[in-house]
Amino acid sequence: MTALLEPAAPFQLSETARIGAVELIVSDLSRSLDFYAGVIGLNVLAQGGSSAQLGVAAEGRVLLELRAYSKSGKLGP
Repeated sequence: MTALLEPAAPFQLSETARIGAVELIVSDLSRSLDFYAGVIGLNVLAQGGSSAQLGVAAEGRVLLELRAYSKSGKLGP
C-alpha cells in the first residue's frame, strides 16, 4: 500500500518583499521597445543610445532596462 503525501504549504513572500528592476540584453532595441511599450503597456521613462528604461510613469519607477547587443558581441552600437 502506498502512503499518500500531504501537499506542501504554498510558498509566500513577505509583504515587504519587492521586485527590483530587470535588465535584458536585446538584439533589436526598437523592436523590443515596441513590444514592451505597445503590447505589455510599460511607459518609456528614458531612452538614449543603445539603452532604454521602462516602467510606470505615474510612479517614475523603472521596472525594465533594455540594452542593445551588437552583432560584434559587445553591448551598444
